[in-house]
Amino acid sequence: MDDEPVSQHAFLQWLSGPLGKDLPPSEPEDAEAARKRGVDTVVCGHIHRAEMREINASFDEAVVRAWEGTGSLRRLGASEEAAAYLLPNALAIRFIESSDLLNLHHKHRMRLCYNAQEEIWQACLDEALQIREAEPAIGRWLLPPCAVRQLAGRRPFCPEGERFCGIPVWRIQPAEYKRII
Repeated sequence: MDDEPVSQHAFLQWLSGPLGKDLPPSEPEDAEAARKRGVDTVVCGHIHRAEMREINASFDEAVVRAWEGTGSLRRLGASEEAAAYLLPNALAIRFIESSDLLNLHHKHRMRLCYNAQEEIWQACLDEALQIREAEPAIGRWLLPPCAVRQLAGRRPFCPEGERFCGIPVWRIQPAEYKRII
């Protein structure tokens, strides 16, 4: 799309083009099936670790188009907040957070559960691993609820009841956590 003035609505229609056709596959064999159906653009993030260069190239192209679109909207006078709506939900960001130890521990106890929302879980895991590396005496206590309960000798270890994820996370080291969605 050129730098010619366009309405936000027209730009969003242009940007979403092939993105609305289908959701991306998460496995290489599914990618081949999707290609046969004519899916030519994917939206992926840390949930989908694409192993095919074509998928990664399509994702990279879509992200570049989104950033170009935000630049065009900003040049047209749109606010940063409005322009940010064009960016993909799975866009990697860097943030700095501060907290007291009690609330940091509580956040990780809730958000490191395998039942937590994927993006929040991944952000908390990344944060917990960084803290563990920088401050091992603190980081070793930033664990999911089942591991905290296991250390305290409370049963059942998983507080989720029927929603137990089926994985004994309390036996796994945080650096080895892996969720398959």
